[in-house]
Amino acid sequence: RAFKRRNDVRNSYVYPTEHIFRMTERELLRYVLDGSMFGVIEIDINVPDSLKPHFEEMPPIFKNTIVEEKDIGDHMREYLLSSKKKFKNTRYLIGSMFATKILLITPLLKWYIEHGLVVTKVYQFVEFNPQRA
Repeated sequence: RAFKRRNDVRNSYVYPTEHIFRMTERELLRYVLDGSMFGVIEIDINVPDSLKPHFEEMPPIFKNTIVEEKDIGDHMREYLLSSKKKFKNTRYLIGSMFATKILLITPLLKWYIEHGLVVTKVYQFVEFNPQRA
């Protein structure tokens, strides 16, 4: 019994949204921005055209994607032809100006929104206890 009392595993954290059954995308993003919700969120997000020059050297969104021959530039296409190498579709981690159905942790989404990126659709959200394991 003493061990049980010292090692109580009950969670005293109260989720800020446990009393809300449904919420709009706007409400969900507001909770993420003010830091009262923590978890992972699946969204569509992009850099607006007005900010593309700002991010052109280092696109802010990183995602895994399959790069096909149609995706490579003229320089690489010429290199492949001159070296007689074949192009093989390959999965790469790339920097991008958009993402579709990407799963992000809420602090990263907050950074994206604060830096001007636009969320166009929210698919789902899973809330977690923001404490160390």
